[in-house]
Amino acid sequence: MVPPWGHQDNVPGLLGSVPPAPRRVLRSHRSAVWCHGNAPCVLFAARHAATAATNLKDVLASMIPKEQARIKSFRQQHGSTAIGQITVDMVYGGMRGMKGLIYETSVLDPDEGIRFRGFSIPECQKLLPKAAGGEEPLPEGLFWLLVTGEVPTPEQLSAAITALNSESKFARAYAEGINRVKYWEFVYEDAMDLIAKLPCVAAKIYRNLYREGSSIGAIDPNLDWSHNFTNMLGYTDPQFIELMRLYLTIHSDHEGGNVSAHTSHLVGSALSDPYLAFAAAMNGLAGPLHGLANQEVLLWLTDLQKELGQDVSDEKLRDFIWNTLNSGRVVPGYGHAVLRKTDPRYTCQREFALKHLPKDPMFKLVAQLYKIVPNVLLEQGKAKNPWPNVDAHSGVLLQYYGMKEMKYYTVLFGVSRALGVLSQLIWSRALGFPLERPKSMSTAGLMQLVGYKSGIRPGSPASERQPSSSPGQAELTQEFLHRGRRSWSPLALQS
Repeated sequence: MVPPWGHQDNVPGLLGSVPPAPRRVLRSHRSAVWCHGNAPCVLFAARHAATAATNLKDVLASMIPKEQARIKSFRQQHGSTAIGQITVDMVYGGMRGMKGLIYETSVLDPDEGIRFRGFSIPECQKLLPKAAGGEEPLPEGLFWLLVTGEVPTPEQLSAAITALNSESKFARAYAEGINRVKYWEFVYEDAMDLIAKLPCVAAKIYRNLYREGSSIGAIDPNLDWSHNFTNMLGYTDPQFIELMRLYLTIHSDHEGGNVSAHTSHLVGSALSDPYLAFAAAMNGLAGPLHGLANQEVLLWLTDLQKELGQDVSDEKLRDFIWNTLNSGRVVPGYGHAVLRKTDPRYTCQREFALKHLPKDPMFKLVAQLYKIVPNVLLEQGKAKNPWPNVDAHSGVLLQYYGMKEMKYYTVLFGVSRALGVLSQLIWSRALGFPLERPKSMSTAGLMQLVGYKSGIRPGSPASERQPSSSPGQAELTQEFLHRGRRSWSPLALQS
């Protein structure tokens, strides 16, 4: 049997001799652990059988003190150096363009797109390990890169395969009074356990919702993370497995200012454990302006096809786009808060489609839009970035291979995003980042700061306002009580 990263001899001590017949040797009320013959339990071995030279935690342990010293020296010399100005528009505009966060694992360049630890997506596609016979990078390899900043060897890649666990080691260690210099070690353990757990949880959600609760099956130690996840979902097409490797890689991280990454960073800064921090990130990902964007694209494309048919002329397509814009809506999948060129995540998905599904009608429509939409948006003159982003393409690929359940796409996004935000969470604790607590201002205070003269506004100093005799407070109290009774009465009856 050949492991997903090449011949078994390249990964000494991980699996050993693996007979073909699997057997289940341990089962708890939470999970089952599978072994092959007399080999050690694979899920346990994957965490503990790697040698010191290839163990990710050991690599981190040697890196962290050096990075701590480097940053300490940097702050001593440049701690008071100004790195930019804050404008009123930045304060009102969601802090866009404001430099206010350290996020080590990825940086988003307006022209080049995302770079994972300095590597562009095409470079990651070329340099990261691939499955035997595959062409797309393995997400496990990207996780190693995000955590260490180094492209992994096949031996090192084996250390990224992890076991399941049922509770937070960090929360337990913190309650026991662990020294803060060891915080990162327990966050690392939680992160590894959570990344291993997510495919199983996500696949079970899919099976319960769309496959009548059927079993997700057993983990196969000879398959990579994405391949196991795809099998658990119930898909066996080799091209779809390759797509999932690509999808889980490119959606993993997008620097620290996006909603899911920033949410996990903020919640984690309170020393909430990685499970809580990631759960908060997933709630942010569920918003229509973040993780639901690819669904918006598919719905718009479907409406377009219903109205105009399968084969649409460029002129009719152009008119449809203008009608969308003139109705006050946006063209979903186009534009980005930071990027000013075509999203490289869109480009690599387009290349995948050109290779594997060039004649698919929906892909042909997406490709046709790519020729027309940017020019229309430039002609309109409102968009700072008229180019497509990742969401303009991802849903079309999933639909082609039979995953038509759009409500599930955010779950897929979340499984991938865990790789990025949890990598950063490890480093946030290793570097001792403090509780995030920016200073907020009221509009009145901001106007006063910049010398703007205006009338009295809500929130003005009490000395500038006249006392109110309005009965509004009593009415508000009654409304709260009414809503409370309406919400809790059914629960009270059940108890």
